[in-house]
Amino acid sequence: MEYNGFYYDNEVMVWIMNERVVSLEAAIEWLCEGAGPDGSETLPLEQCGERVAATDIKAPLDMPPWPAAKVDGYAVVWHQWQRHYEVIGTLEAGAPPPERFAEGQALRVFTGAELPVSSSVVIRDEDAEWENGELLVRAMPRVRYIAPVGSRVRQGAVLAPSGAVLGIESLELLSSLGIADLSVYRKPRVGVLVSGSELQTPGQELGPGQIYNSNRIMYSRMLCAAGAEPVLLPAWTVPDCEEDLIAAIDELRADCGVIILCGGSGRGGKDLSKAVLERMGAEFLFTGVDVKPGNSSSAARLGSCTIINLPGPPAAGRLLFYTLVLPMLRRLRGVKDIDDDWFEVALLRAEHPQPMRSLRMLSLLSAKGQFWVGSNVRSDAVCLGEVVVDVPPEGGKAGAIVNARLI
Repeated sequence: MEYNGFYYDNEVMVWIMNERVVSLEAAIEWLCEGAGPDGSETLPLEQCGERVAATDIKAPLDMPPWPAAKVDGYAVVWHQWQRHYEVIGTLEAGAPPPERFAEGQALRVFTGAELPVSSSVVIRDEDAEWENGELLVRAMPRVRYIAPVGSRVRQGAVLAPSGAVLGIESLELLSSLGIADLSVYRKPRVGVLVSGSELQTPGQELGPGQIYNSNRIMYSRMLCAAGAEPVLLPAWTVPDCEEDLIAAIDELRADCGVIILCGGSGRGGKDLSKAVLERMGAEFLFTGVDVKPGNSSSAARLGSCTIINLPGPPAAGRLLFYTLVLPMLRRLRGVKDIDDDWFEVALLRAEHPQPMRSLRMLSLLSAKGQFWVGSNVRSDAVCLGEVVVDVPPEGGKAGAIVNARLI
């Protein structure tokens, strides 16, 4: 429903009639509703890093497929304790084991070697020595040091369920099982449209009142890191002209299911994005988000394309990308758990009350086994990276618990 919305300009509440202002959670829900991957494709395993599994991936065989040595040493057949063994040969990784291997005999083995099925235990190098041409075991071993068949993975086990992101550990395991290609969801194609007559392309001379366009490269790199494929116009910037904006939107939506429209989201006379979308017949999902920054951000559907209008200042756009846009991108990638990386952490210093809920970019700090978020690094702390922090309107004292997302 449409209702009287509001936004804050320099801490002054300004009422906007007939605006659809929603909470951050509602905005995310609107964007994610009906979103999903645009089919799947089969790719070589080497190209599947950080892609999302389109089907359950199951183990085609046991791992290891035979008993394997877990350490360098000597494999023996042992039905009762004895100290001396005859060494009958050496068994290296990749070599077939001998057909015959009897009690009282030992094989020199190396880590990963396939062992005869009759092997009882592997004696570590440090637990044995040579004496009169025989192997002398100093003490009875307490550990077998043999990896049984299927001890790492059983044939048929689900290695990665549909919707799982395939990281380094997953790819290593799949490769070790001989899997050469995978069915993964296609990357979402996301158009990037930066508007503003005051913006100039890097490398060109600045005109009066102009600044360089940094949003195009920021959004394209954030989209790549989020597992999407950015689609860019030949021109870095589209000027503040309705006809130019309409042409640019039409060009991108012919090739993309989502467009990030950066700039022109304000409510001033020169902010054209909303007027252009209304003129094109777009259906607005919301026209404001009850959070600072971003209270003038909007999203609309134009045919099958979702257009998200974010503010021009890069710091604000970056915060909103990680909180508002990222969950939708994960849904479009086919990720099963789209919002599982928020965590609770303590504030290092107090956050003052604000007229509305706010998002902050702070540092995640660690010292003496404890974690905090703050804008200043303690002398005894290690900075673990940047986080988006969700600060309630009432702020919080030092030590208060807030929600944060590592980026």
